[in-house]
Order: sequence, then structure tokens, then C-alpha cells
Amino acid sequence: MTVVRRKIKLSLFVKVLIAIVTGALLGLIAPEVLVRIFKTFNVLFAQLLKFIVPLLVLGLALCYGFGTAWFIQVYGRSNPISVAGALGMCVLPYLPVDAVKLALAAVLCRRLKPALKLDK
Repeated sequence: MTVVRRKIKLSLFVKVLIAIVTGALLGLIAPEVLVRIFKTFNVLFAQLLKFIVPLLVLGLALCYGFGTAWFIQVYGRSNPISVAGALGMCVLPYLPVDAVKLALAAVLCRRLKPALKLDK
């Protein structure tokens, strides 16, 4: 059994009319749906930030710690070096740059907080 499909030919006027009616109906429904989706995303993102920021700080401290230990192990083979010396060579030069990044992030958060409505 073969199914014969007839292609419906619509005039340009009918197509334009369908487009206008569809656009008007979507314009009534879509904004509310989009606002709900973005609001949900905003709340979930705020919760994620509260959870992940301490983990980022811990990760940075671990990177500094393991990097310093590795430097002492590798560099210390040929030249004995203390932990303070390794920190002075491997960590201290990067702290000012990290402080600037932290300050810029804090300023950015203060400016974006009202727009994102993170306060509850």
C-alpha cells in the first residue's frame, strides 16, 4: 500500500498571515517561559558559586603546595633549598598577580550583583 502525499501549496498571503499569527501567539507565551528559565538558571548558578568558590581557593592552595614540593624535590637535587626559599621563588612572585585578579573579580561581582539579583 502506497501513501500518496500531496504537497499543500499556499499563497504568499496565507504564509504571511500564518507567520503573523504564529509570531503573535509565541510573543504572548515565550517571554514568560524564557523569564522562568533564566530565573531558574540564575538561582542555580548562585548556589553553584557559593559551593564552588571555596573549592577554587582550596585548589589554588593545593597547586601552590604541590608545585613548591615538586620544586624542592627537583631543584633540591642539585642545590639544597629550604621551604622558605622555594616559596620565595615559586609562590611569592605570583601572589601580586593573583591579588589583582581577585580584586578585579570582586569589583566585577559588585557591579553584576544587582543585575543578576543574587541577593535573596
